[in-house]
Parts: sequence; C-alpha cells; structure tokens
Amino acid sequence: MSLLHRTKGALLAVALYSSACSEAASDKIQSDLTIFIGGDLLAKGGVVFIHPIPVPEKRWRMIVAEKNRTLPPPDGLKPIAEGGKRLTVTIESQASHVQFLYPQGEGKYTFRFRPQPHADEELKKNTGTALLSIGGVDMNSGLGAEMHFGFTGLRDSGEQVMLIARRGTDQLTGRALVVAVEQPQPEPDETPNCVTRSATSACGYDAAQWRRIAARWEKGRIEGEWEQRRFKALDACYRGAEAKGRSGGHCDLKSTEGADPIVYEYRDKQR
Repeated sequence: MSLLHRTKGALLAVALYSSACSEAASDKIQSDLTIFIGGDLLAKGGVVFIHPIPVPEKRWRMIVAEKNRTLPPPDGLKPIAEGGKRLTVTIESQASHVQFLYPQGEGKYTFRFRPQPHADEELKKNTGTALLSIGGVDMNSGLGAEMHFGFTGLRDSGEQVMLIARRGTDQLTGRALVVAVEQPQPEPDETPNCVTRSATSACGYDAAQWRRIAARWEKGRIEGEWEQRRFKALDACYRGAEAKGRSGGHCDLKSTEGADPIVYEYRDKQR
C-alpha cells in the first residue's frame, strides 16, 4: 500500500509499511503523523481529506505529543527533528477528515497510513492508496480553506484528498464519494463529528449522515459508470465508421440518457 503526501509543498511517495521520508532529511521533520485506519474504511475503502494546518511556533511548543496519540507510533520510524512531535489518529469512517498542526515558517511535516494493529492480515495486504486531488491555496498567504469544524477558523496549507482503495472502491468511485461529501446540502447539516486534541482532529459522520452521503455516492457512482460506458460506445461508433472508410460525420446518441444499452448512430456529413 502506498501513498502520496506533501512536505513543504512537494508531493512525495512513500510505502505504507516503510518509514516516511522527506525531500529533506527526516531529522528536519517537526510534525510526524501516523493515521491508523480500520473499520469500514479499511474493509471497504473510502476517502480521507487531509488538512495540514500551520500554527505559530509558540502554540506548537505548548503541544504535548503524547496527548495527541490514539495508538503508539509504529516501530522503525526514522528520527525526526529535535523537539519534533510524533502524532497519531485513528479513523474508521469511509469518508473521514484529518486535521493536524505543524509549526509555520520552516516547519516541515509528514504523514503516513497504517492499518490498525489488530486488523485482519488480508485487509492489510490488499489495500492501496492514491492521491485524488490537492486543494488550492492563496498565492499571497500560501493558505487554503478555513476550517468549519475541528480546528474552526484556522486555515490549512492545501487540502489533500486520499483514496483508500479496496475492491469496488477505485479512483472513479472515490471521486464520486468526494462529490457526495462536498455537495452543498441545505438541510440537514452534514458537518462531521470530530475528536479534537491540541494538535489533531479526526472527524467522521454518524449513521444518519452517512446514509444520506452513501445514497448520493451510489447515485454518483452509477452516473459515472454510465458515462464511462457512453464514452466507450461513442469511441466504438467513430472507429466503426472509420473502418468502413467513412469520415467527416458525427455520432448521435440514439438511446435514452442514462439508460442501457447505449446506442450511437453514425451520420455522414451533409453536403
């Protein structure tokens, strides 16, 4: 299982079971986060919204690493900076949010995913990760969106959305889940529930919230899969016409939008 993470603006790849690494030496890292995954997130896959949040050095110095751990950090990690803090969170929701602090300025951070120690061995071996998207930041401040839950009012340095991939949860379905989570909903409130400590906030959704999100997710998944089939049918229509020596025309959708089978008809260009 591998992941991409960002350390001071650079995207880097690390392996799930290896120590996190950095473009700089690991002993320059000041905020080192391990995200333990379990429950439905590990068993079925999902998405994790990562929010690194820079804070003043004074606030960072007041943080006690041990009070920001749900589990002990994994063994075998490379040394980090003197005074650096190893943090851990545990998440299980198929749509989860993780916010963590790091010192602003020259402060560097890293994060990694690990299955919960008691997780099934097959789940540990057959789960992967991928970077789905990176949020934008203001060109002047270098900061992204303001947090509306967890560390309310603070701004991250660029959201990173990670896919936890399992069979049936690939990049296409993962992106559909992101849309289902982020889709504006007037009522009821879909603000996640957070467990917030001095340097970390791990947030997920209750059963009622998740049912609504899951319904939107399923609808988006079905629509996305139909679009994929439509593009394949459209491509086959043009290729079929080309094989017959026909060109310059266009393929018209003859079947109902969203329905199967998907039928395109090639029409020659009218002279």
